[in-house]
Amino acid sequence: MVFPQNGSLTTDKRTVNDSEGWSTQNEWEGYQTKNQTEIVDGGVQLREIQGIQSAIHKWPYSEGSGSTAADTVGNADGNIDGATWVSGDWEGGYALSGDGNDFVNVGTLGSFGSQLTSTSGWAIIFTLETGSNDQYFGVGSGDTRIWITAETSQGFQSGKLNMRIRDNNANNLRFASNTTISDGTRRRCVINAEGGDLNNWEIWLNGSEDGSTIDLNDPVSPTNFTDPFYHMGASGGSFTTGIIDNVILSDEKLTQTEIENDYNIQPWS
Repeated sequence: MVFPQNGSLTTDKRTVNDSEGWSTQNEWEGYQTKNQTEIVDGGVQLREIQGIQSAIHKWPYSEGSGSTAADTVGNADGNIDGATWVSGDWEGGYALSGDGNDFVNVGTLGSFGSQLTSTSGWAIIFTLETGSNDQYFGVGSGDTRIWITAETSQGFQSGKLNMRIRDNNANNLRFASNTTISDGTRRRCVINAEGGDLNNWEIWLNGSEDGSTIDLNDPVSPTNFTDPFYHMGASGGSFTTGIIDNVILSDEKLTQTEIENDYNIQPWS
């Protein structure tokens, strides 16, 4: 798709003149930064590779106001409880900030619980900026539970990006990044998984694979989620002090190219 040549780009990354009619709003949604376009034969063009094609849920947190975080891919809009909007060079210009008591409830996500050990894999991608060792995502009750956290409790490695899955038989998968992520640095985080063996799982930070430490690697049998999936915390757990943005769930393991492209198109990267 090549667009008219109308001079320099404005602050919202469209051209100064006659930008109307470039494309539909849906085509442009999420693709509004300079590094998501290129010049081809003198015209402005969207890059061919955009976003995560296998995404089943995406919460860009781009509303900037209100108490709903829209799921622009699936059907799991989030209810914002206490978190506040912040503006800046985030996806869509906004992100959500928590003070340790706030969260976003996006419902049960049902069958995604069973997906956690699927051979087709899965991934969660999100932007995080925090200086605290908190819980970032989770389902804290029910037959299948998950935690994505930097907490010090329950054997987690303090300050690292930890992921734990527990099934109804108290079997556990638990691993952690080598890099400390609770240092106030903004990071694009990816947990990239395939099957029920943590040796086939990866953690990526800002487009590069990070080493990981496997703590528990039991054979787990996750089931459909019966309790809500929380952003910024989990039911019965602690909550995030910091900023989270542009959360994506994929029902396939991502390729290196997909992860690198996702990082490169973040407005702040």
